[in-house]
Amino acid sequence: ENNSIEWEYFFPYNFEEDEIFSSIIELSDGFLFTGAMSISEGAVDNSLILFKTSLEGDSLWFKEIDSQNLFLNSLESIIILNDNHFLISGADGTIHERYLMKVDLEGVLVDLESNFHFYNEQESIQAESKMIQANSGNAVVAFARTDEDSWNGQGSSGNNYQFAILEFDGENMEVINEVTYPTLYEDHFIQDFHQTPDGGYAILGIHGNGLPRTFIKKVNANLEEEWMKYYEADIPSEIVSFADDFEITSDGGFICSGTAAGSDIQNYPQNIWLLKLDACGDREDLGCEFIDDVIEVSDSKFSVYPNPAQNKFKLELAASLVNTSPSVSIRNTLGQEILSQTIGASATEIDVSSIPLGIYM
Repeated sequence: ENNSIEWEYFFPYNFEEDEIFSSIIELSDGFLFTGAMSISEGAVDNSLILFKTSLEGDSLWFKEIDSQNLFLNSLESIIILNDNHFLISGADGTIHERYLMKVDLEGVLVDLESNFHFYNEQESIQAESKMIQANSGNAVVAFARTDEDSWNGQGSSGNNYQFAILEFDGENMEVINEVTYPTLYEDHFIQDFHQTPDGGYAILGIHGNGLPRTFIKKVNANLEEEWMKYYEADIPSEIVSFADDFEITSDGGFICSGTAAGSDIQNYPQNIWLLKLDACGDREDLGCEFIDDVIEVSDSKFSVYPNPAQNKFKLELAASLVNTSPSVSIRNTLGQEILSQTIGASATEIDVSSIPLGIYM
């Protein structure tokens, strides 16, 4: 708060070459540092590392998870399950598989066979995945996949990828749903992944062939694709623009952060790029059009209260409107109809107790 260091601690472990911490999770009783170790004393090791401290910075334990020659060489995401276990996602670069692994809160892998799930098997290249914990409590993983037919074997440039989403019950280690979207995209990489207020999901990524551009791919709660849109910085001299992080805003839209730069760095240095989008992924009007040919009714003809409402609200209409057999429609910020009801009286109560908290029209 005062720009002063509260504590600083040097941990009593001799880390070997290529041990990299990738993320930090705040726990109720401390912090968990997660990462992977590629090389140990000149030999390939490929262990995952979990390191826990107290809230005051005291080291509590350090665990190397020996994957028993499975050659796990990355730890990309980690969440805490409702059954008080960690679920870890990453990739095995040797046998070209992705994994989901469950360990207890002490970093102990209890049983290898029942606590590993491998997917995306035998594919030629493993682009980075992102895992989140959905509102349902399940783990949802977004990843890009490719096979030998769509990979040119020349590194990342010029390779074709398909996006896929896997919904997984980490408590029972079971797949709930998995969808691979049919379109092949050249050099498209995932940067970030979130659940949206309507229960769907949004993938932020980069189209990296030559001059990177940012894109967002939106799917609904049933994992059906809704749209995919590309974005560039508005400054003409800047031809490289990509976002590597985004958040969902209170209106259901997105705010993305990244950099924008021209090919001539000396004349066109890198700039910070912030991109604000509405729930439809548009930045022009910051609003989605849902219905055409709307006849607007004066506020004096009707009233809605209380607003905001929690369980129900009352809609009062002028008598001239009641005689036209009106109906009320409630839509979310994506324009999807949540509730529709015919109104037969000048004062009608609308029950919204089953609708999730949010902004509706």
